[in-house]
Amino acid sequence: MADKIARLTVDGLDGTIELPVYSGTEGPDVIDVRPLTGKGLFTYDPASCLRRPVNHR
Repeated sequence: MADKIARLTVDGLDGTIELPVYSGTEGPDVIDVRPLTGKGLFTYDPASCLRRPVNHR
């Protein structure tokens, strides 16, 4: 069960999307974005393109 709920409104969609917010033992809280796919949405992280692949040896 989520500790908190984040509510997201998107222009062109009716209502709000509720996203669970979880608190860990360390670090900042995290938002579970899995409910976005049920609305036909997904996340985009432009910084993920800047990461170098890990070299496996």
